[in-house]
Amino acid sequence: DRYFENILSQTYSPLEVIVVDDGSTDRTPEVIEGYRERLFQAGIALIHLHQDHAGQAAAINRALPVVTGTYVTWPDSDDIMRSDNIERKVAYLERHPEVGFVCCQVANVREDALKTVLSVTFVPDTSNPWLFDRLIRDRGAYCLDIAYLARASALFDALGGRRIVES
Repeated sequence: DRYFENILSQTYSPLEVIVVDDGSTDRTPEVIEGYRERLFQAGIALIHLHQDHAGQAAAINRALPVVTGTYVTWPDSDDIMRSDNIERKVAYLERHPEVGFVCCQVANVREDALKTVLSVTFVPDTSNPWLFDRLIRDRGAYCLDIAYLARASALFDALGGRRIVES
């Protein structure tokens, strides 16, 4: 529920939410479908995909071929975004058309103490011109999925298609 409430709180629109249920054995499909109407009323498109459990990279690969938006971000279901998260990242990319992606710091918290920041994760050196390449190939520039928003065209060009390496 918190994930969808977080999506509904975003100040940027329009949004397209592609949710991949990676073989859940709980109420996940019911929760997803329970938000369909509220998302629709908010102008948010929902695409609900299912696959047998194959892991996060496989779930991302299931979603990438159906992306229709200009920008792509991939928060996990337990991530929490500020309500202006997507809006601020898109604004930066709009002001800098030469840039393919944007990254922000991530505050790490415990589930039982969401307001207490334990640590902050960030990419320490963003001046490296090969940072985007390192990120998509997971070569030592890892931060957290929620931190990134990519221009879809730049992401797909860098990947050479709509698939990431599943490792």
